[in-house]
Amino acid sequence: MKSSRMLTAIAAAALSASSMATTYLFAVGINDYATIYYEDGDTAEMDLNGCVPDAKSYVSYFQNSGVVSPLNTVMLTDGAAAGANLVESMRQMFSKLVPGDKFIFTYSGHGTQIPSDFESDGLE
Repeated sequence: MKSSRMLTAIAAAALSASSMATTYLFAVGINDYATIYYEDGDTAEMDLNGCVPDAKSYVSYFQNSGVVSPLNTVMLTDGAAAGANLVESMRQMFSKLVPGDKFIFTYSGHGTQIPSDFESDGLE
């Protein structure tokens, strides 16, 4: 599986870092999204199902492989991953980082597309 190979490569790179370096993990998973209400009365349910489990899997993988300590891990899900709490949690983690440390950020949730000259459909 492609994502498994990617995780293994990230873990290997983090483990090969200096023994003095600390690795931090910030994992975000958002399943719970607001319903969209259209003027014509239609609605669109935006909830997802696999994003919180994704965040939990990343945390489990990186901790069980010895890459990151639970003390250096933050996982935010659903409402806790919104607005000021997300910003403040990141600020607190960033305040611990020193030169040479590693920072792993994972996000699972809705995204967006932007114009791109590199994709066949013009969106990335």
